[in-house]
Amino acid sequence: MAIASETTANLKLPYIAAGQAQKHVTHNEALHMLDVLVQLAVADTDRTVPPADPAEGARHIVGEGATDAWTGRDHHVAIFVDGGWLTFAPAPGWMAYVTGEGRLRVWTGTEWATMQDDTPTELHNLAALGVGTRADEVNGFAAKLENALWSAKYTGEGGSGTLRMALNKEGSADTVSLIFNSDWSGRAEIGLAGSDHFEIKVSEDGSLWTPALRIDPASGAVTLPQTRQECGLRNLLINARGLVNQRGYVSGTATAAAGRYTLDRWRVVAAGQALAWTEANGYRTFTAPAGGVEQVIEGLDVVAGTYVLSWNGTASASVNGAAVAKGGTVSLAGGANVTVRFSGGTFALPQLEHGTVPSAFEVRPFSQELAMCQRYFEKSYNLEVAPGTASQMGRRNQNTFQIATNHRADIPFRVIKRAAPTVTIYNPTTGAAGQVRAQPDADITIGGVYVPGGAGCMIDFVTTATTQAVYWHWVAEAEL
Repeated sequence: MAIASETTANLKLPYIAAGQAQKHVTHNEALHMLDVLVQLAVADTDRTVPPADPAEGARHIVGEGATDAWTGRDHHVAIFVDGGWLTFAPAPGWMAYVTGEGRLRVWTGTEWATMQDDTPTELHNLAALGVGTRADEVNGFAAKLENALWSAKYTGEGGSGTLRMALNKEGSADTVSLIFNSDWSGRAEIGLAGSDHFEIKVSEDGSLWTPALRIDPASGAVTLPQTRQECGLRNLLINARGLVNQRGYVSGTATAAAGRYTLDRWRVVAAGQALAWTEANGYRTFTAPAGGVEQVIEGLDVVAGTYVLSWNGTASASVNGAAVAKGGTVSLAGGANVTVRFSGGTFALPQLEHGTVPSAFEVRPFSQELAMCQRYFEKSYNLEVAPGTASQMGRRNQNTFQIATNHRADIPFRVIKRAAPTVTIYNPTTGAAGQVRAQPDADITIGGVYVPGGAGCMIDFVTTATTQAVYWHWVAEAEL
């Protein structure tokens, strides 16, 4: 192959020409250049005057404004050989280890730039980065280490002394979290998983995850979804499991008029329609009629804010007449009554609670639900039995007294009523309203019912009998 030039393309090493005399001269010159430029290491980079007594083979990068033997050779690589200086102009990409600095420098074409700690000072747009292991398409950053340290840049180093690490996601429904694995199977997750609620989740197998703690971003309220908070009172709806039935309403029975109550706190909106249910697993699943079944929440229980409505089933829902999707939110004014309605489908475990994301359904003890219902409706005899039923074996009021023309007796309520209730007295033997039963057997007409307050009331008996044992049942209603 014929050689068109006299030197090599990169290091400019001289070729030995064909028929050249004194070939050793050209060959030795090339060896000198290789000795200088291969495995390049220099003493310094800022010297402008050649050293007075250089050692054979001493190498330097000439500084700016050089003089004497280095005049006009700024940034060149200089070597002392055979009593004189040889200099070589660098090409972009040449690297030199500077022994006086303990670091590498690279010629950019305009300067010998520092490579801090033997690595570039900046890395941008890397497709992947592995530390102690290989990154891949799934894990763009991967590290296999014993320990890791993140430390704030102190004020003396030009920093603020504060370190914050930000993990960002694109939208509320996305996830940004930390997952803790055991043998590469997830066991715990911390972060914003599918919502803006901060959550801690745990898993036994890496596939089924259970939320253990949830913090609402708006209120800061902390909930423990898997903990039975019997006294948490998060749910504004009363008798949400549907187990309290003081009126003895029978599933599927059409109501004679609009706004009739069925199960406690739930009323059918339209006349001639019915609430039906099935019962399993400690709660009832309702079927709401087309006209709807609703509960009015007393304003005293409502604090102004954002609330979320959740339920299981196919029914549609509204709050104060505005449609609300399952898991949807609504803004409520404090102190104002709230009407929650379900229509045209099934619903179970309904819950209206403060916040923006539904929490696990709150299970309250039956006795607590009953007491909450009795603020609005209470009777003196058995549950699941309609008022006015004859021969009822439930609790009866009883008084023994001497009657001349009339007598007044007290009825104590178990729970203070929302307002002065409407009280109806029933004969426990016949079921007739407005009568009591006396011993010996006699039906006595009630003269009147007096309601001085929410803690109880008094009734007036009208009779000419003498000493009597008197029995009666009563129903008190103070619904919204």
